[in-house]
Amino acid sequence: MNKIIAISDTTVCSLPKNIFLDELTYNSELSIKMLKQFALELKQADELIINLTQKAGVKRIAETLIKIKDFYGQNDKTNALNITFSRNEIASIASVSTESCIRMLAELKKQGVINLVNREIQINDFPKLKIIANSK
Repeated sequence: MNKIIAISDTTVCSLPKNIFLDELTYNSELSIKMLKQFALELKQADELIINLTQKAGVKRIAETLIKIKDFYGQNDKTNALNITFSRNEIASIASVSTESCIRMLAELKKQGVINLVNREIQINDFPKLKIIANSK
């Protein structure tokens, strides 16, 4: 049995497998949409593997912050991300040690890219964060 933890309000729907497979068989539009979604997820998984094996830690932290911002948004007034993650959670997402994550976040703060207020992360210079994430 799989265990799933929702970090925001979520609605879950269940559909019997045979009904789902019948729908895929008779609904070509749904089948195509599903294939496109699978292809997108495969591409994202491929990019993740490349990032985890070839990018430096600070680049992975920067990319993680960008993904969090893109998914959850950012407060326009404070520049704070709309969700808080522990340093351990950010480290886990970026596949770095917690200690390295803390050092890299401090370095990004020193560069003026982010600001750390308790568990809040404020992105002060998003263009620079993108440059760091995408640098060679």
